Amino acid sequence: MENLIIKPNGTPESTEAMAVYFSIENAKKQAADAMVELSRNLKTMRDKKLYISLGFDKFEVYVEKAHGIKQRQAYTYIKTFEDLSPKLMADNADLGITKLSLLCQVSAIDREDFVEENDLGGMTVEEVKALIEEKNGLHQQISLMEAAAGDEKIIKDAQTKEIERLKKELAEKNSTIADLSAAPLTMDAVSVEAEMIEEAVAAERARAEKEMESKIKEAVKDEQKKAKAKLDKQKEDFEKQQ
Repeated sequence: MENLIIKPNGTPESTEAMAVYFSIENAKKQAADAMVELSRNLKTMRDKKLYISLGFDKFEVYVEKAHGIKQRQAYTYIKTFEDLSPKLMADNADLGITKLSLLCQVSAIDREDFVEENDLGGMTVEEVKALIEEKNGLHQQISLMEAAAGDEKIIKDAQTKEIERLKKELAEKNSTIADLSAAPLTMDAVSVEAEMIEEAVAAERARAEKEMESKIKEAVKDEQKKAKAKLDKQKEDFEKQQ
C-alpha cells in the first residue's frame, strides 16, 4: 500500500474524518490479528484435543456445533496458519482466508515477492488460482530442464570417463603388441594378436555404451516418475483444500 499523507485543514469535519480514519485503521489491524488468533486457537484446540473436555468426541463436530464453522473451513484456517508465517498472514489478512490458503501453494521463499509483484486483492479467487498454477507450472518446467541438463552432464562425464578408460586400455594393448613384436614371433602371429585385441576393445566399448545407455534411460524414467508424482501430489493437496 502506498504511503498516505493526510493534511487535515483544522475544520470540525477534518477532525471527525481523522478520528474515523484511525478507527478504520485500528479495526483493520484488529481484524488481521483476529484471523491469525482464530487460526492459532483452532489449531491448538485440534492438536491438544481440548474439545473432548467440552463434551465433543470429534473436532469436526466441535467446530460446527460450538462455532458454526464448517470443518473444511476450520482446516483451511489451520493449514494456512501452519504453512504461512503469522506476519505474512496478518499483513495480507485483507485478501481473505481463501486467497491466503492458495498462497500456501507458492514456495515459501517466493511468497513475499509473489504478493508484492501481483495485485492479489484486485483479482478473483479463480484468477489467483490460475496465476499460481501458471507460476508452479513454470517452476516445474525449469526443474525438468535443470534435471535434463544434469542428465546431460552425467552422460558427458560418463562418456569422458569411459573414453579415458578405453584409451588407457588401448595403450596397454599397444604396449603388449610392442612387446610381442620384439619377441621372436612370425608376422602372422602378431597380426592375429593385434586383431584379437582390437576386437576385444570394440566389443568392450559396445558393451559399455549399451550399459551406459540403459542406465541413462532408467535414470530419466525415474526422474520423470518423480516429477509426475510430485505434480500429482500438489494437485491432490490443492483439491483437498477446495
